[in-house]
Amino acid sequence: MSDDKVRIGGPVYERNAYKKIEIFNKWMEIKGIKNECPECRGKQFSLMGKDDASTVLTVDNKVEFYATYSLACANCGYIKSFVASMIEEGIKQEESGEHE
Repeated sequence: MSDDKVRIGGPVYERNAYKKIEIFNKWMEIKGIKNECPECRGKQFSLMGKDDASTVLTVDNKVEFYATYSLACANCGYIKSFVASMIEEGIKQEESGEHE
């Protein structure tokens, strides 16, 4: 896999891990997102999460949360997150030709 793609960081436990990687890499391409760590300039990120569990960003009292695509830099451990619903809806719109 080329350096500009997100990869799976460890053993594959999640049935949908490869699909999530495919979706996220497509999103990066559509939006022109550079796969470079802002801290160390590393170019390899790993998708976080396993066993069909999404990573989440909690809000307030941990009752409200956003499912995310969270990525960890393979070099320094920096973590960046993207709201999953925006990515998944954006991909659907792109595939159906409804994108803005």
